[in-house]
Amino acid sequence: MLAVPTLAVVFLVARWAIVERQNTAIGRPRIINTRPPELVAEMACDLKAGLHSGSLRTFVRNVESGEPGAVLQSVSLHIVPERKVGIPEFDQIPSGDCSANKPHGGIPTTLLSGGRETTTQLPEPKVLLPPLLNGETARIYAVSCIYYSDAASGADHASCDTYRLRQPGGSPLYICDATPKTGTFDETPVSSCGN
Repeated sequence: MLAVPTLAVVFLVARWAIVERQNTAIGRPRIINTRPPELVAEMACDLKAGLHSGSLRTFVRNVESGEPGAVLQSVSLHIVPERKVGIPEFDQIPSGDCSANKPHGGIPTTLLSGGRETTTQLPEPKVLLPPLLNGETARIYAVSCIYYSDAASGADHASCDTYRLRQPGGSPLYICDATPKTGTFDETPVSSCGN
């Protein structure tokens, strides 16, 4: 006879814990990239002068209801040669690190209340040029990260996506021949992380 009331109490406590966990998750901010970054102008890659992309436009949204504290964005470009050069920094496809602390030099973004989206134009990112030979092909990747805090709890969060650039016609291969070129980043990220 005592088993039924005991089970009912256990059930009610478990249900309350689940609802509280869901309410806490829903009440926090969650900021994501809604689309890949866009090149604002043509970019040029020169073996001596490096890669000059101009500024990049980003698109982010708070998909939850919680209010964020400080919001910082960063976009970095990476050139990955088709022929491996023996330096992991250049040979591996980059990915964002959502466990890292907020970066110094990130660009502050308008605070995003729940459901709100914003577009930001970020300055030209610095790019290290791998040791390429004249006419060699490479792929270009953008890592777009958003670092933000939860205004209510103070907890830090991050969201990063890595996108591959394609030239008009669909080729992901790029040659650093100093010719101004344009392109778009794939809609589907190559890799993503979030916390």
